Amino acid sequence: MKKTIALVLALAMALCLCACGPKTGPGPAQDVNLDMTAFYEATMEKYEFPGMVLAEGDMLEMFYPGLSTLKDVAEFQVYTPMMTGAAAELTLVKLADGGSADAVKAVFDARVAACTEEGMNYPDTIDAWVNNCRQVTAGSYMMLVVHSDCDAIVADFNAAAGAAQ
Repeated sequence: MKKTIALVLALAMALCLCACGPKTGPGPAQDVNLDMTAFYEATMEKYEFPGMVLAEGDMLEMFYPGLSTLKDVAEFQVYTPMMTGAAAELTLVKLADGGSADAVKAVFDARVAACTEEGMNYPDTIDAWVNNCRQVTAGSYMMLVVHSDCDAIVADFNAAAGAAQ
């Protein structure tokens, strides 16, 4: 009888240890490492965008002032159309460990405000920025997208970043 009880207790203890082990795969509490370049390329293949360029230097500072100097940002990629009148954009940001999304959101909000200011763009472009622009945060990643299929692109981003739906 003592051997049976000891065996049952040992088995119960082993099961408890297995339950406390590390989880595999991304979940709500775990973050994934999103390859932002691969996500951009997959998005360009799946959805019709105008010719896009990676904004750098003066262009980056003009469109997203301060983004490159934020301490809360570990990495970013800003893709914008080659023609200024085209209403499309894809901006991807990875927050630094412990970084806050608030400062990035402020930069995103300023970009949207600049593109929707009356007299600064064509009426159709302003309309697209108002109706087809989404900002989303998934784990330590953020995205601003302007596209007629913005909601589908957001769903793709959430899936790629491992965000819980």
